Amino acid sequence: NFLEIGCGSGIQCIVAAKKASVKKVVGVDLNEQAVGLSEKNAALNGVAGKCLFFKSNLFSTLEKLHQIPAKFDCIAFNPPYLPTKQEDKVKGKYNLALDGGLTGRRQMDEFILAVKKHLAPQGIVLLLSSSLSCSKEFEDGNKETLAKLEKEGFKAGIVGRHKLFFEELAVFRAQPLQ
Repeated sequence: NFLEIGCGSGIQCIVAAKKASVKKVVGVDLNEQAVGLSEKNAALNGVAGKCLFFKSNLFSTLEKLHQIPAKFDCIAFNPPYLPTKQEDKVKGKYNLALDGGLTGRRQMDEFILAVKKHLAPQGIVLLLSSSLSCSKEFEDGNKETLAKLEKEGFKAGIVGRHKLFFEELAVFRAQPLQ
């Protein structure tokens, strides 16, 4: 069972649904237009029967629904991670995909604190992080993400990275310590 938080266009959900080993795919997004687009794209790619899409702020709606799996084997999240002051906000719903609050960590930290109770015992978390998304006590958002995952009882490491001229993006793979 696969869950993507912030499913956007549904691309990660579609890729997961095309795998024979994946039984159920759930995608959630705070933007109802993204939910509709994900549903449309899943249908266009022939995987709508394996996919459910809902409007949700992180896990909030999932806790109220009964037709979804209780726990997930993989949970993926590409959070809004840009440090955003009021003057940096983009007008309209596109801001939901970008605005990570003043430090860029608002949704990411909330996710890290909540994800374990939705994860199967041997499940994995895939989480995108940016070096820009950091609190005052950290100099690098990726180091902060690792520290916070470890504090919550995960064994975590970077499985992919991409350096840009102003930041480094990293994909973390995390599993609960046994």
